[in-house]
Amino acid sequence: MIWIGVTCDFETIVDSRGAPAPRYILGEAYIKSILNAGAFPLMLPHPDLKVVPDILDKIDGLVVSGGDFDVPPTYYNAKPRSGLGKLQPQRSNVERALIEGCLKKGTPLLGICGGMQLLNVVCGGTLHQDQSHRPESLEHQQPNDKRETSHEVQVVPHSRLHQLTGVSRLEVNSTHHQLLDTVGQGLKASAIAPDGVVEAIEWSGENFALGVQWHPESLAQEAHQNIYRGFIAAC
Repeated sequence: MIWIGVTCDFETIVDSRGAPAPRYILGEAYIKSILNAGAFPLMLPHPDLKVVPDILDKIDGLVVSGGDFDVPPTYYNAKPRSGLGKLQPQRSNVERALIEGCLKKGTPLLGICGGMQLLNVVCGGTLHQDQSHRPESLEHQQPNDKRETSHEVQVVPHSRLHQLTGVSRLEVNSTHHQLLDTVGQGLKASAIAPDGVVEAIEWSGENFALGVQWHPESLAQEAHQNIYRGFIAAC
């Protein structure tokens, strides 16, 4: 069995008795895409950083999932600006350590939406803290269901993403307000939106480290599911 660690979100709801009920959550689409690709997902909470090496020893690959929060600007030596959303420091610290460990060990890594942004930052890249800081950008927060597409991206020829999807153009969903600014060291852009925003990045060497700004797990088209299949094959 191939074991895939998947980072997850944390929230506190009120249960039927009116009491707070903290819980870790993960979208079903991630689980289905990993299972359908022939692997088994393991939800990763946000533990003490000292256990991260043990986690990395037990998983065959890592999916850094998206979430409704932003990458801390201190990670790329920036001060908070207008438009910055909420932060989840504990989750971000754990995800950063997991990404660093995967890159060091060569463990296959797939970053989704915010996971792509964090991969870029870990490698020394930077972000626009809000799309308003790049006025020429399209609207990247679609109002419709993310099971529907929002805009097209151009897939860079001969990239790993191109090999996985088999297409040069791809219709994607779009649910993010932060944008890549500079691409991190050792990474290269592998998909570009019509407004020039980088929508996918990948490791320039042989190791499998891929980040996509959209949510392929929410889209039924074969090209999107092939991203997960290719990731699992690398694992």
